[in-house]
Amino acid sequence: MATKAFDRRNTSGVATRWTSKEIAEESVNEAFQQWITRNPRGLDSWMSRMRNKFGRNGDRGYFDPQTDLKSITWTLRDAKDLGLKWVRNGAQGLTPGTR
Repeated sequence: MATKAFDRRNTSGVATRWTSKEIAEESVNEAFQQWITRNPRGLDSWMSRMRNKFGRNGDRGYFDPQTDLKSITWTLRDAKDLGLKWVRNGAQGLTPGTR
């Protein structure tokens, strides 16, 4: 992972690795559940834009992950040890409350 952090193509200089698959799944699910509870219109708005772009039956256009993915930012405050984060100046633990 340190190699990825130092890769010139990685403009942020950051690479991460989850502690385990189970913690990753639980954390992402919990973050999404918390986010959707507080932002229900955000997902509805994105779904409406996708329906307009692709048509109701998906018979128009194609899904482009560069432009069509819905990004959310959320902070888990009561999470477990999430994993490690490598930055160009060394490894750091990811603690609860890390985005």
